[in-house]
Amino acid sequence: MDDDRIDFSALDPARQPQRWEALLQRTVEASVPQPEAWWLSLGKMRLAVVGLGAVALLAWVPLLLDAPVSGSTDPALALVQYSHAGDLTALLESTDGY
Repeated sequence: MDDDRIDFSALDPARQPQRWEALLQRTVEASVPQPEAWWLSLGKMRLAVVGLGAVALLAWVPLLLDAPVSGSTDPALALVQYSHAGDLTALLESTDGY
């Protein structure tokens, strides 16, 4: 084994303070987003957000406009009708889709 110490002085930021400060300034400037870029990306995304919102609203239109129909083929609705009327034929016809 080699017992020599490793020289880490090249990694010391205090060795060249001007270079280190310039590196920090470049990093900070690159990490802060520019306001113009934010507004441009928002303008491009506005149409997509409006379109997706319209699709979401259109998906709810059939549910909002749909009134329950007594001749529905929903098995749960047929079971409720059967429990109120006691008509087994109506229950079988509505669940089979006749």
